Amino acid sequence: MQNLLSLIPNEYIGIVDWEAVKSGGYANITELLAKQVSMYPLAFENGRFLKLKKQFNTIGNMAVLILYPEIFLQRFRNALGMRFANQYYGMIASVRYGGVYADPYKFNIFDRATAERWKQEMLLVARMNPNLRVSGVNRKALKEMMPVKLENLSDIAVLSSVEDLIKGAFPKELLTQEYKRYLDSFQVSKKEINQWNIDVAANVMGIMPTKEWIEKIETILPHDQWKPVTQVEKLYVDGDSMPRLAFYENGGRDRVIFHINKIGCHFSDYGDNQKKIFNKIIRFAETECKTRFCHMSLETHADLGVIRDRNILSQTAFREERTCQRGELFEYQFLEADYRLFPSVMGIEFARRDWHYAIRLFTPNNEHIMWYDADSVMSFFDDAAASNLRKIGYLMKGNAYGRYRKIR
Repeated sequence: MQNLLSLIPNEYIGIVDWEAVKSGGYANITELLAKQVSMYPLAFENGRFLKLKKQFNTIGNMAVLILYPEIFLQRFRNALGMRFANQYYGMIASVRYGGVYADPYKFNIFDRATAERWKQEMLLVARMNPNLRVSGVNRKALKEMMPVKLENLSDIAVLSSVEDLIKGAFPKELLTQEYKRYLDSFQVSKKEINQWNIDVAANVMGIMPTKEWIEKIETILPHDQWKPVTQVEKLYVDGDSMPRLAFYENGGRDRVIFHINKIGCHFSDYGDNQKKIFNKIIRFAETECKTRFCHMSLETHADLGVIRDRNILSQTAFREERTCQRGELFEYQFLEADYRLFPSVMGIEFARRDWHYAIRLFTPNNEHIMWYDADSVMSFFDDAAASNLRKIGYLMKGNAYGRYRKIR
């Protein structure tokens, strides 16, 4: 690929009304200056490639199959940067089918007629830097091709006849188990809760010899499953020492941490087994350390699946958060999304937006008198877990952002 062309309807060419641009009639003349190359997906579903539609015979005889689209896009961006400095940036996004505006000031390079939907076309686009001021554009500038020379693509692309792809005869490079595993790695993420963070303020550091203290903890956290990770000790004048911090982990995901004035548990699940462990720890702190409890917090993290969005490749991050009061308790929530290119097809079909949601229910943190007993602590966490599950379950049923807005 050496040249990119701007496919702009002829009647638009030469329309350079800078006053209309400045007044907002057209976002920027840079849209007319964008250059493009069309790309078409070869779908990979349920462990196999799907045949091309017969209509692709009308587009061309040979196809260049891009095996690793992220590498391809990066090389394209590098080539643009070397040739045009900061004037242009490269992106890939799917076409939007629904018609083309007759008004040149509403022209969008990604708009296509509904009748062309069978192509599922994507565009490799060189767009002008939106921070650059563009004026004095002429017909020649709009019509001319843009030379972009990419480095050798033989390591990330293969050739195939379109007729073979229509018949289902795919190049051997696409059929290796290694390459299929590569495509499978981009499957849609699950909708699932992935962590429960439990914190309760407790004076667990009652005076007792370290050995005795650790022995009691290990009756709760069996040493064949839970491994002590770190232990910091403080020496007292009477010669006894005790942990200021004890940290246990199970399988790299579950953790139990004893601070000098707080118990923290990070669980990947909060089922019967985890509740039993936490209950034993709370009872231990109450009976052996003679403590009562104050500030409590349950934070639940969930992945809410993926939303495929055809118009987000220029975005890099999203986060919305809020804190509110629920009776005597407080609640903090945030919804965020990570944007990624999602090569579920040959080329890049969509961007992928992975939604993550966290909700934390907590008591006021300015309470200085410990007055909760173990029963009250367990009751709080049971109620908080049920509340968090209801909200997360609601969000998992549909569009994460839309539902998040409703529960505000």
